[in-house]
Amino acid sequence: MPESPTTTVEKPSFSIIDKAFHEWTDGLDPLAQRISVFEHIRDIPYKLITKLYDPDHALVGLIDGNAGSCTPKHFLLGHMFERLGLEVRYVSSPFNWDSPAVNYPPKMRGIAKLLPPEYHLSCLVKLEGEWKLVDATWDLPLEKGGLSVNHSWDGISETLNAVTPLERIEHDSIAGRNAFTLEQRGTWSEETLQLRDRFFGQFNDWVASFRE
Repeated sequence: MPESPTTTVEKPSFSIIDKAFHEWTDGLDPLAQRISVFEHIRDIPYKLITKLYDPDHALVGLIDGNAGSCTPKHFLLGHMFERLGLEVRYVSSPFNWDSPAVNYPPKMRGIAKLLPPEYHLSCLVKLEGEWKLVDATWDLPLEKGGLSVNHSWDGISETLNAVTPLERIEHDSIAGRNAFTLEQRGTWSEETLQLRDRFFGQFNDWVASFRE
């Protein structure tokens, strides 16, 4: 009996992360490289996907699915900035979903009032000798909802924080940030987690409407 044919899958020369890095930075000077990385990550459509909070899945999942929230976006931003030779730290900003600046529909506002503080993530990047907050959270269409969109970044200055922070908690690494949030969210009740999941679904539908 003849042997069954086998299929050989050729491994790509770059991973999906490497491919994105080169597409976003090749041929650019250092300042333009960091701006390009920032803009590409900012323009990934914002979507709350809790499985991408896991650092083991965040980077590939964000690029492969072309959607994600502040956590995977800033894990990826930090990773790529470090590849550009920049020093990076991470900032957790506890905030309330019930921000008066955000133009929620009434039904969402009611749920937002019941949620505990969430832990927004952004990056601290050492630029020209100073630590600067760099936040690539909201894609541009979301300004219609009253969200703090960073339209442009000069590659040097501090950006707007995507949320109104209750405090600022710094982490030296992704592992430090992940340990912190796991501990904080581990105190939430099952009822709170279910309510949060319901709000996340409504939030994703709401922000998607601004891109139509």
